[in-house]
Amino acid sequence: MLLSGMVTGMQEPTVTSLLIQFWGSEHLGRLRSIFVAGMVFASGLAPATFGIMLDPGISFTGILIMMIVMVCIGFLLAWGPLTRQVREQRREVRP
Repeated sequence: MLLSGMVTGMQEPTVTSLLIQFWGSEHLGRLRSIFVAGMVFASGLAPATFGIMLDPGISFTGILIMMIVMVCIGFLLAWGPLTRQVREQRREVRP
């Protein structure tokens, strides 16, 4: 529970600062609404997805491993655009 609270406490400021960094504060409300809608949809879909995976006998450990693999794939897919964005911002800052 402690770790869950720490992650939740760090998530909101981190996401907000990234949204402002990439798209500016003038679009923050619109972007936050899109992200929150996605989170609500995912939290509604998760129990059914877990049930469908548990019914044929996939273990909970197997499901967790699949989730870790999906997070790693998402990280790798985001790595390229994020590093490009950082490089462009560094070029803008240099005189």
